[in-house]
Amino acid sequence: MSLCRRLSVAFFALACILPGCSTAPPLDLAKMGEEWARYMQKDYVLRPGDRVVVTLYPTLDEVPPQDITLSPQGTVTLTRVDKGIRAVGTSVESFRARVEEAYADVYREGVEITVSLVEATAQSVYVTGEVGESGVVPYTHGLTATQAIAASGGLLTTAAWSDVRILRAPGTSRDRTQRLDVAGVLHEGRPDFVLLPGDVVFCRPSEISNVATFLQLYIYNLLPFNGGGGVTPAAAF
Repeated sequence: MSLCRRLSVAFFALACILPGCSTAPPLDLAKMGEEWARYMQKDYVLRPGDRVVVTLYPTLDEVPPQDITLSPQGTVTLTRVDKGIRAVGTSVESFRARVEEAYADVYREGVEITVSLVEATAQSVYVTGEVGESGVVPYTHGLTATQAIAASGGLLTTAAWSDVRILRAPGTSRDRTQRLDVAGVLHEGRPDFVLLPGDVVFCRPSEISNVATFLQLYIYNLLPFNGGGGVTPAAAF
């Protein structure tokens, strides 16, 4: 293919990418909040160091709310329950069901049990793309996307500040990609995105950055004076 032909194809491709073709749903605050609460209070798998509160309803004087930090041994001892109950390695909901079963032997009339996860041990989220340093960020309870980006050195000037993507684990009920306007969070006080363990924060390059990369790879590198005999692009014109 001749140089003119290759340049024509390159400029046609460039025209196609200029408008931008990637889309993702905007931030849905209600859905985000519901999903976060559901996961942290039901689907989250308990680990050593997590802190939970076990509460019986109706509240009984002899069994006040029990604030428990899970030990590496993985079992907990509850008031008026004779044997330890396995907690580590189970979901919050599974642990709640075990607690309810244990108290059913104590209170024949039945009581309602709630288990609230009030503090989660550090896990990980992943930040990649146009940031100072891509990599793993320890997860803490209530970590937001903007906080994770800041911990990764912040967004570069080449990033699409208004179109950061949060990717959730594939193959689960949380499988989806969401768009976050980080510029709006920082400069306009818009709501931030609350992360879950395992989330990937992808900081996309801006369209201008994409164009610059495209020009470098598919146009400038095709020119005959590129790298040849000290001739610069400016000299060619």
